[in-house]
Amino acid sequence: QLLAVAPAAGDVQPALESLSSAYRRLISRDPRSHTASFPQIPVLDPGGAMPIVPYASYARAYTLLATGDYSGGLADLRRAVRADPLVTDPSGRLPSMKLGTAALREGRLEEARRHLEMALTRTPGSSEVHRVLGLVYLAAARYNESLAHLESAVRANPHDERARLTQARVLADAGRT
Repeated sequence: QLLAVAPAAGDVQPALESLSSAYRRLISRDPRSHTASFPQIPVLDPGGAMPIVPYASYARAYTLLATGDYSGGLADLRRAVRADPLVTDPSGRLPSMKLGTAALREGRLEEARRHLEMALTRTPGSSEVHRVLGLVYLAAARYNESLAHLESAVRANPHDERARLTQARVLADAGRT
């Protein structure tokens, strides 16, 4: 029903806003309902790149926790964390990666890019460095460079949900829905 709001490919944003609004109304009634209702669908907040619903790799853990299965939920959460590139990618321990992500959070895009390029020379196959560089270029509205890095991130780690969701966001922002 909500997808009917977007009759044409160019009208994705109104459908996304309607879906996010409906989701917010739903969880305002029952905060636990979001994991049971949308366990596999990462809905993007129209104002940002962060998902409202947990990434699919974490969804089962959150569902188990919400239903009171704490041991199962924690076991599943541990499994998801062990596979999460934010935790497992070796670039996360590099000072240049930490400095680059801090600069990005503070809006210092050129400084972030320099630090992240340094991190990329140390870990050339890192999906995380490519993903964060994609975010830097997205913030600068340099969509082609952003997509190039996000495609590299997905090639390096095809299971990286963050890279894939960011890639979708860049394509939408670039008008290539």
